[in-house]
Amino acid sequence: MSRPKFLEEATAEELEKRLEELKNVAPPKMLDNPELDRLKTECQIYIDTLAKGNKPDRDSKQYIYESAMTAFFGKDIFKWINRKP
Repeated sequence: MSRPKFLEEATAEELEKRLEELKNVAPPKMLDNPELDRLKTECQIYIDTLAKGNKPDRDSKQYIYESAMTAFFGKDIFKWINRKP
C-alpha cells in the first residue's frame, strides 16, 4: 500500500525544513570549567597500558576522544554532533 502523493510531498517538505533548521543551530560553546576527571582517567589507562608493554584496547582512542569532547563541551555534545547532516 503506497502513501498518497500529498502525504509524500508533505513529508519531504517537513524533512527539508528540519534539515535546514539543523544547519542553522549554533555550535556548542566550550565550557568555562571543563570536567577533566574522566579524560585524565582514560589517558592514564592508555599510558599505563603502553608502559606495561601491552597493546591498548582498540577502542581506547575513541574513549579518549569522547571523554575530551564531553569534558570541554558538556554531556550533550554528541546529541548536537549526531544531528548534523
